[in-house]
Amino acid sequence: MKIKLILCVIMLFISAKSFAQFGPQKMVDHVTVNRIFQGNDVVYVTFSGATLEGCANNGGYLGPSWATANGGEVYDSATNRMLSMLLSAKVQKGKMEVRYGVNSTGTGWNNCVINAIYLH
Repeated sequence: MKIKLILCVIMLFISAKSFAQFGPQKMVDHVTVNRIFQGNDVVYVTFSGATLEGCANNGGYLGPSWATANGGEVYDSATNRMLSMLLSAKVQKGKMEVRYGVNSTGTGWNNCVINAIYLH
């Protein structure tokens, strides 16, 4: 009985660690898109013009594309809408507001998630 309980606790701990742990939402304004990277269903975007505090390379994964930030789900249509806005802003060198969360368990690119963007 004790062994089963210990195994359950261990499995719960392992499954809890597989998802990112985000703090309160942060916001930065007057940034422009610097780079966009697409790979294995995850989109990573970097920004310039202001600092995204706590984010590696001043960027993060787009929230809808990052299953780890969504309890294992990927939201393709939301990712595509965000990506089209970002591409448009990059072409026009448009300023935007970025709302993001910092992953307390992050170790690099997974330090931040981009939750929302607002084009000026």
